[in-house]
Amino acid sequence: MKNKGKTMRLMFKKLIHNRTKIHKIPVAGDGLSAKICEKAGFKAINVTGSATNFVYGKPDMGFADFYTLFDQASKIIENVSIPVLCDVGTGHGAKENIARTTRSYEAINATGIYLDDGVWPKRCGQMAVTQIAPVSEMVERIHAAIEARKDPDFVIMAHSSARGVCDIKETIAKLRSYCAAGADMLYIDNVSSEKELQQIAKELSKVPLLVKSDNLAKILSWNDLFKMGYSMATFKEEAIYARARGEQEVLKQEKSNTTAVSPEKEIISVQAFKKLVDTEQMDKLEKEFTL
Repeated sequence: MKNKGKTMRLMFKKLIHNRTKIHKIPVAGDGLSAKICEKAGFKAINVTGSATNFVYGKPDMGFADFYTLFDQASKIIENVSIPVLCDVGTGHGAKENIARTTRSYEAINATGIYLDDGVWPKRCGQMAVTQIAPVSEMVERIHAAIEARKDPDFVIMAHSSARGVCDIKETIAKLRSYCAAGADMLYIDNVSSEKELQQIAKELSKVPLLVKSDNLAKILSWNDLFKMGYSMATFKEEAIYARARGEQEVLKQEKSNTTAVSPEKEIISVQAFKKLVDTEQMDKLEKEFTL
């Protein structure tokens, strides 16, 4: 695809400004997960640091450095034709590092990156006590990313976990500062009450909002979030958990099987898997370029 990055960014912009429904974006940790997401009909993908850690068999506690995250994001983007948002944590360092991070992800056709307002070195809020950087530091991160990007449609999203340690008034004040610094979108984390979600959406109505669905009260529907003003919702790493569970079950059966022929299992067929990973397309290319 010619100029894939620009195409994906414009596609994403249409999604976030489409005021007909809220868009759900699943988490992918590798190329296979990304293909499954796309073929399931999702319109965009969220590549989280935690998902990358998990597919490497590590806890979400800082294993994945710049190179690990970047390499995995590159493989994911290569495997799909839908927009991919990439978690870059706090940007991997000071201003110069954040600028390099931004330019690097833009070069591999990412739709955008999101910077979080945690402290550096990063400690994930899922696995450790949340610690928030001063507003001035987060504003500098956003400025560094904006100055470094070449394509104005490359999304710089601010990811805030502030509500985990701050009251709602202070959280909204921080979010306003991130918007004023030039963030194109806000990713709201650690907010569960309907009242607070409404308050955030009302006071920050001019910027597209992404919310993490596993924080939410059970009574809220997707339509509720849409009516409040949220553009997108993302999930936790359920698909990765499901894969781990599936592998455990299959291997348990294989280990206990007493015959050389494996029993029937409720798993994807070989033919369906070949279709998933585009085997037919690769076969065509091989025939086309066979001497």
